[in-house]
Amino acid sequence: MTGNDLLSVAERVLAGYLREKGLQQSAKRDRVLEVFLNTRDHLSTEDLHRLVKVKDPSIGYITVYRTLKLLARCSPQNPPQLRGMRKI
Repeated sequence: MTGNDLLSVAERVLAGYLREKGLQQSAKRDRVLEVFLNTRDHLSTEDLHRLVKVKDPSIGYITVYRTLKLLARCSPQNPPQLRGMRKI
């Protein structure tokens, strides 16, 4: 599976989960997902936020944090590595 295929599958899974929960899909969530999936390293939320801000400076830390939480919830069999996440 290529990187683009993985991103496409992940976007569909996340979109389905958001619809199921009555939440909205957004370009910012998509950008966080794209950066997350294109990163091979295990990152803290802060590290991921720094990478996301390079692509889109308007995306805040809370958007990254909440998107990671959504990813963990929609993929309970294989949750993303969420080192550095703390309760807000």
